[in-house]
Amino acid sequence: MQTLKYQTGIWTVEAVFHELSERSRMAIITAVAGRGEGAIRSKHTVVFDHAFGRDEVEEAKELAQRVLKHSH
Repeated sequence: MQTLKYQTGIWTVEAVFHELSERSRMAIITAVAGRGEGAIRSKHTVVFDHAFGRDEVEEAKELAQRVLKHSH
């Protein structure tokens, strides 16, 4: 399990990654924009194929960006 926390635009993102197999990963992505009762909260679970030899952190950030972009 690996956790990635970062800020992108208005979103504070936390992504928790689990290795399901040699090539498969599962990401639980939580993003929050704003604070208090007016905050926008977004949570997604995604299963994806990891590209062998690719940097997992960069791959994870790209995945989180795509999920957020297409869900809001």
